Amino acid sequence: MILRWDNAPHHPNIITYPHHKHTKSGIAPSREITLEQVIMFMEKEITKR
Repeated sequence: MILRWDNAPHHPNIITYPHHKHTKSGIAPSREITLEQVIMFMEKEITKR
């Protein structure tokens, strides 16, 4: 897993609750994200390699 965005209400301590993301290093705040933004992120990650 590289990154996963989530809006399940299981991390109430995150400032952007319920929106957050799961990264390799843990849970981080994240705003609501659109499918277009996810695809753009994926394109950037793919072109880095």
